[in-house]
Amino acid sequence: MGCNGWTRSLHGVNKELEKVTIKIWGVVQGPMSVDDLPDDEEMPEDKDMEWFMVCKTEVCGVVEDTNFWFEDLDQAYTWQKYFTKQIEPIVIEGEVD
Repeated sequence: MGCNGWTRSLHGVNKELEKVTIKIWGVVQGPMSVDDLPDDEEMPEDKDMEWFMVCKTEVCGVVEDTNFWFEDLDQAYTWQKYFTKQIEPIVIEGEVD
């Protein structure tokens, strides 16, 4: 897939994303419960994902807001705490679960 066909939500992404580097630059909103998900947003396929955050994300030089999903609140807070102390992005390379 490369950079063509990139969408703003990472749920349902599969091995086609292997050649793309994703940089998460910060948290825009959240963490929030899936119960607070706006009606126009899709739920993740993995029903274990109960929390999400909207993050400033860069893919192929394009920066936009993207939903990231977490199984529990502690996982989401780990990212949130990271960005309170760091200016470097979280970099995801390869297959995204």
